[in-house]
Amino acid sequence: MTTSSPWRTTPRSVGQACRQAHAQAYKDDEGGSLLKESTYASVAATEHGVSLRGIAEFYLDALCQKENLKENLQRSSEVEAFRVGTLCSGSDVVIVALQHLLSSMKHRFGKAPHLDHVFSVENNPTKLKWIQCHQQPTFLFNELSNFAKGPTPVTINGDSVPTESLNVDLLICGFSCKTLSGENTAKSGTCISTGTGSTGETWTWTSDVIKTMKPKVVLMENVIGLVQRSW
Repeated sequence: MTTSSPWRTTPRSVGQACRQAHAQAYKDDEGGSLLKESTYASVAATEHGVSLRGIAEFYLDALCQKENLKENLQRSSEVEAFRVGTLCSGSDVVIVALQHLLSSMKHRFGKAPHLDHVFSVENNPTKLKWIQCHQQPTFLFNELSNFAKGPTPVTINGDSVPTESLNVDLLICGFSCKTLSGENTAKSGTCISTGTGSTGETWTWTSDVIKTMKPKVVLMENVIGLVQRSW
């Protein structure tokens, strides 16, 4: 991160940077109609940094400005639970963000789905330990290549788990971007199609998991790099 980034600011200006980022996110939505005065517009940033709970409250508040979106959120709050799995998602901070979002929904609507964190796959030892200690998914795996092969991948504890026990509603994928990265002087625009390099390999394994599990929703990182440099 460079020193020109709006996030490298004094505590007093963090709130302004946060609101500017939100305004940018919504500028194409009917001239910014979503971005009405939000009760939580200044909650997202504190003197200690950006609050995930504040951001969750902010976006939920903004979405509820539109009745059709609010109705969809209210209906989704009636769901008992939804199952989530992650692939190469680092420290799984996205799980924490989802928990804050659901907590905000419960505060607003009186109820919200239970987040069932079914599994995580991560091969970085430090991040793996973090997930094990703090996110505590039901099943934890450390090799995406072995996980993708199925049909009974083995957890870090040596337990074989049938893939049908790992079905999820939402799959969050964060495969390697090194071979596509603009910072990589040896980047390859054909790594996806050829399955080469760390990006090509992890993408191949990720796509195999998606084809096998067929989750209802897939949240994919590095989409811009894939579109601009691969196809």
